[in-house]
Amino acid sequence: MDGWSLHEYVESRPLSLIDPIGLIGRRPNGGIPRAPSGSVAPGKCRITIRCTPLIVIGATHCGIRIENSNGRREIDIGGSDGRCTFVRGPVGLWPFPQLYREWWGGEYDSSVCDCILETIEKFNSQGMRYAPIPANGCSNDNPTCNSNYATKCLLSNCGVARRSTGSTLTDPVGWNFRRTVCVDRFFSKRGRSGCGPCVCHEWKKIDDDYCGEKSVVAPYSSW
Repeated sequence: MDGWSLHEYVESRPLSLIDPIGLIGRRPNGGIPRAPSGSVAPGKCRITIRCTPLIVIGATHCGIRIENSNGRREIDIGGSDGRCTFVRGPVGLWPFPQLYREWWGGEYDSSVCDCILETIEKFNSQGMRYAPIPANGCSNDNPTCNSNYATKCLLSNCGVARRSTGSTLTDPVGWNFRRTVCVDRFFSKRGRSGCGPCVCHEWKKIDDDYCGEKSVVAPYSSW
């Protein structure tokens, strides 16, 4: 047909492609291949990142899937009870539709998935509070966390490539967050009324045990 295509930005396939900013089209998996089908060989494991947009509030929720010769496990942060702990996913995100897109992280030695499961236990033992936007408190309140921070922790602590989710825009909120406490702070004075805001001069990371940036492990095959 002559003339301009009103769906040019999604290659005239508006139902199967996405247009994240109204200007460019890309395939739902961001151009990164999905994990191959078929069983996983003994001694190997596959890792896939899964993210879904929370359209109404303009945010993104991420989790992962690990697969080995014994099957697969979907891993997500729940958060409905106010705690930031991993549960078997995918979790319900009412009232948001679940429009998960997947990015294949790669196929690794099974020890990498074992590390992820061990990291989940360490992570869940922290008793963190959930917040859509994670934050640290100057007065040393328990720092909060969200699903994107937690997902990044599993990957980075076990040496999986620490790239974001393939977005053409920015990393999801919390992806590059680190939990810290203030080790040098003071409260400014506020006239006769007493203490004012807390001011922190030095922060210290407290999540290296379960969110450390370990040396990247080379996968057998990857994105």
